[in-house]
Amino acid sequence: MPGAIGVGTEFQATMRGARHPARVTMTSTKFSQPLSLASVSRMRGMDIEGTPDFSTEGGQTRLAWSWTLHPRGFLRCIAPAIRAMGKRQEQINWVGLKDYLERPGREP
Repeated sequence: MPGAIGVGTEFQATMRGARHPARVTMTSTKFSQPLSLASVSRMRGMDIEGTPDFSTEGGQTRLAWSWTLHPRGFLRCIAPAIRAMGKRQEQINWVGLKDYLERPGREP
């Protein structure tokens, strides 16, 4: 990916797990390295605004993610279910990232 990352930088991703893969465009909306980062992820049925939070605890770094879901159309009717699925998937992602980062013999 050429160029520096900053406000307005866009990333493309594909979310799997639903019936059909969903194309997502993530745009950096705040970037002040290393202090703050925020983004909005846009897909066909919803937008998700997210902000990670980095803190130290017992000499280790804790990473948390706050996000706000903005469903459109029919998805507004099932927003509580979407939020619950999102929280579950987020937990799976954090556990996977932790396992990867703490894997013995992993190259930095």
